[in-house]
Amino acid sequence: MLKFSNIKLLGTNVRLCPFKNRYKPLLTYIANNPTDSVQKRHFSFHSTVESVIKAQTGIFKTLSESTPVEYAQNFLLTVHDNTGLPWWATIVCSTVLLRTCITLPLAVYQHYIMAKLENLKLEMPDIVKELKRETAIAVKMYNWDEKMARITFNRSVRKQWNNLIVRDNCHPFKASLLLWFQIPMWISISIAIRNLVYMLPHQDLHAQITFTELSVGGFGFIPNLVQTDTSLILPIALGIINLAIIEVSVLSKINEPTKVQRYITNFFRGFSIFMVTVAASVPSYDENEEVVLWMNTVGPYHNRQETYAYFSLPFCVGTKETISHYHETLSEALQGVELEFSGIEIEFKNNIPKVEYCAVPMDEEKYKAFVYAVKNHYWYQMYIDDLPIWGVVGEVKDNNYYIWTHKKFEIGFNGKQIIDVNLTSEDKVLLAPKDPLRFTYEVIWKRTDTKFEDRFDKYLDHNFFQHRIHWFSIFNSFMMVIFLVGLVSMILMRTLRKDYARYSKDEDIDDMERDLGDEYGWKQVHGDVFRPASNNLLFSALIGAGHQLTTVVFCVIVFAILGELYTERGSLLSTAIFVYAVTSPINGYFGGSLYARMGGKVWIKQMLASAFMLPAFVCGTAFFINFIAIYYHASRAIPFGTMVAVTCICLFVILPLTLVGTVLGRNLAGQPDYPCRINAVPRPIPEKKWFMEPGVIILVGGVLPFASIFIEMYFIFTSFWAYKIYYVYGFMLLVFIILMIVTVCVTIVCTYFLLNAEDYRWQWTSFLAAASTAGYVYVYAIYYFFFKTKMYGLFQTAFYFGYMALFSGALGIMCGTVGYIGTSIFVRKIYSTVKID
Repeated sequence: MLKFSNIKLLGTNVRLCPFKNRYKPLLTYIANNPTDSVQKRHFSFHSTVESVIKAQTGIFKTLSESTPVEYAQNFLLTVHDNTGLPWWATIVCSTVLLRTCITLPLAVYQHYIMAKLENLKLEMPDIVKELKRETAIAVKMYNWDEKMARITFNRSVRKQWNNLIVRDNCHPFKASLLLWFQIPMWISISIAIRNLVYMLPHQDLHAQITFTELSVGGFGFIPNLVQTDTSLILPIALGIINLAIIEVSVLSKINEPTKVQRYITNFFRGFSIFMVTVAASVPSYDENEEVVLWMNTVGPYHNRQETYAYFSLPFCVGTKETISHYHETLSEALQGVELEFSGIEIEFKNNIPKVEYCAVPMDEEKYKAFVYAVKNHYWYQMYIDDLPIWGVVGEVKDNNYYIWTHKKFEIGFNGKQIIDVNLTSEDKVLLAPKDPLRFTYEVIWKRTDTKFEDRFDKYLDHNFFQHRIHWFSIFNSFMMVIFLVGLVSMILMRTLRKDYARYSKDEDIDDMERDLGDEYGWKQVHGDVFRPASNNLLFSALIGAGHQLTTVVFCVIVFAILGELYTERGSLLSTAIFVYAVTSPINGYFGGSLYARMGGKVWIKQMLASAFMLPAFVCGTAFFINFIAIYYHASRAIPFGTMVAVTCICLFVILPLTLVGTVLGRNLAGQPDYPCRINAVPRPIPEKKWFMEPGVIILVGGVLPFASIFIEMYFIFTSFWAYKIYYVYGFMLLVFIILMIVTVCVTIVCTYFLLNAEDYRWQWTSFLAAASTAGYVYVYAIYYFFFKTKMYGLFQTAFYFGYMALFSGALGIMCGTVGYIGTSIFVRKIYSTVKID
């Protein structure tokens, strides 16, 4: 029987047991996209899920117009516009950002509440025991029957449980906050992405631009984010991942789930399968939609980087009214992209005969502007559906200046996709000061069998990049690597074997014979070889930056191979900026750990040097060139907003991540673990032959690495400074690997000769010997400028030599770091295998 004594249960005068208080661009597929109404869009359904998808259509329309989805859509667009990343990276970064800022804190808070609840459960057995005892007493005192005692006891237990929850402020509902925030948030994000694909809720030109960018914003096996994933890899992977998360969550629970929990779990298991049908639905589009012609830049043919806004020349705008300017992404702004709407009306599959779209009344000023442009061989660039088009302003003939006034567009299409665009300039008109210029255009649509994924092939010069000389240079460099590695291995193995034998023999003779003998070689500097490098703060900052640069270059090359970044304007630079920012911890980790091992004390200064050395070098050079661009009114002038964005990336992304890496490096790898003890007094460096001096070794060290990349430099320079699109990133990856191997081999040999001359200053020597490759590259850049190009003028010359200095400096830091890494492993190895007295 349950009894109570002197406790107050639910209004009864009884005593409870005591408790203490505790604790935009060119439009890809614009020709294929409807703009008039939502009804013009329709779904293309997979045969196995058609009925399910039809039932979803009305629901998605309602959700797409909701306020949370609008906020989510604006968030995605803001991230994309401010970062300049391709859309696949924008979606990934937005997901990581939301999970870091919202989901992660809520998950931590949920586990915190759950831990409190688990602790409360440990207190309940004693409370229940006390309540049973007191209930039994109350039964005897008040003559309760068994039913009354049971009801009173259960209510008292619940009341005590609620008191504990209030005391520790851990209501179970708080443990479900993650669920109530996460589900609406990810539904909103998912519908927002769907809105971008369907150009909802408003089908204006901005929506078409976003749709265009999505169509080329994929990577790898999904280059187009609005096309059907015929393999169904992504939809099935989505469902499997969600199902795996549910199963892991179930297995992680200690207690047996309740009946309600089992129902909820089974519901979400079914929902994981339903998600596959949702993700498998894709849009298709009607015809006769607007195709936008964007005008980009104009400039002298021989100075590719000297570009100006297209309408800086007195060209006229067409009669069609729409947005007047395209808002560039960060990378496009840095590259001088300045798209403006042409005003020319083009509709998908709608042939337009020759028609006048505008006229320019000529005066003396406009005449001189056109004459200057024609005399300097000005060319212009346009974009249709993210496909670049080039044309010339005019030509000089018999000291007369002519301008082309007719643009004939021949646009190829396959199904509902634009495949290629050709521009033919016609109607050559003699320039005269008072004769007006009348500009005309026509559009001819032609069907083609070329697939959309192959449409960029026409811009790639296969004969140039895959010339037998290119293949031969790769083969030649590869054979150089084999020869060099074999030669280095043979020399070092034979030489070191003799050294080891000599040193072993020295250990058997007595001290007097050793003193009278002729001791020499790398073993003699064992007490100084691991002495910290001079100016260790700068050295460690360079090594940290080199680690980061090597990682960035490798990642960008791999991304370019997988994602064909050359097909999307500005995507390569966006990827490089993004990868550089997120790899900042690598810089801090390796630079900070090396500085700590060298005994550095001012680690904050070292961290700041690591974080800002490269950005300061790049920004300083870029801003100097920017002043010249502003003076010339060139499109390459960097807008103030872009400068602010770059500064914010440095201050709020690169600096904190570098700080995290530095702290980790100092604590995890900051203790010196040298195989030899460092002498208190530095050993004097003996005189040696002139060719063993560090300066000579540094000068010679870059010859072979430069020889291994010499041919590839020509192709890279031609792509950047001339009118080629570099796409053979597989070649670049091979050359990158070859350069690293050759650099390590050469630097090891140089360091061995330096140590054998009893000069222990190998850190800076190994770094600079490898980095001297950049010096040869810059000398080649000077040769290329004077003998392979026809560049002229202050702006183009400053741009060329400024950015070649940046390229060479970055290459030098990267090669120097790789050389130092290989050499440090070699030095540690040889001194750890020799017995030191």
